[in-house]
Amino acid sequence: MFKSLVGLFLVFTVVICNCSATEFCYSEIVSACSLAGGETQNCTSKYGAAHTVLKDLQNYANLHITRNWQFMLMSSHFSNYVKNRDGFAKLYKKYSDESWEDSIELIKYIAKRGGAHDFKFRKDMPSEIGTPVLELDELPSLAKALGMWKTVAEEGHYIHGEISNHRLEYHDPETSSFIENEFVHEHAKTIRELAGHTNDLKRLVHNAADSSLAVFLFDNYLQKSA
Repeated sequence: MFKSLVGLFLVFTVVICNCSATEFCYSEIVSACSLAGGETQNCTSKYGAAHTVLKDLQNYANLHITRNWQFMLMSSHFSNYVKNRDGFAKLYKKYSDESWEDSIELIKYIAKRGGAHDFKFRKDMPSEIGTPVLELDELPSLAKALGMWKTVAEEGHYIHGEISNHRLEYHDPETSSFIENEFVHEHAKTIRELAGHTNDLKRLVHNAADSSLAVFLFDNYLQKSA
């Protein structure tokens, strides 16, 4: 009985807060349209609990921007006249484009929920400290790319967990659905793809009499499939 009363009180409080926010906007509009004029600070698209993960969404968007140029650098490394690995270049160019498109979607979503993007904000990413090198050989580059995508995926899981919190003040189904449908599922596919590429190439290089030929054939495969 006590738990039911507490739950009812929380729901009632949230309803009152939402109604109050609506009334604030109405009052501000009435004031702004009067002879004296006024401000309309509460007439925004902010609602729910998206604001509780605003900084996390900003960091997530900026992380995708960072991935965009990192994968672009990896692509250009394999497309030069020395390496000449068009398959690897194509694969990393695809990841670069996907990261850029995802960053745009995140920034648009932040604006949709009444926020503003901060391109300078970034959280510390301890797992990446000390590993800035992107000019790698074929197999190490796949392992590097796999780790990079896992970091992105873990950040998505963190935001999804925060916004799916059972406490009403942190729960926001719309943001949770956005992160899950636009990022979580796609990242799982990408990580599975990269894990497969990494292990396939490792076995080819290990078992082949000529490892350079194995890498050449794998690059041709990537040109057709990436």
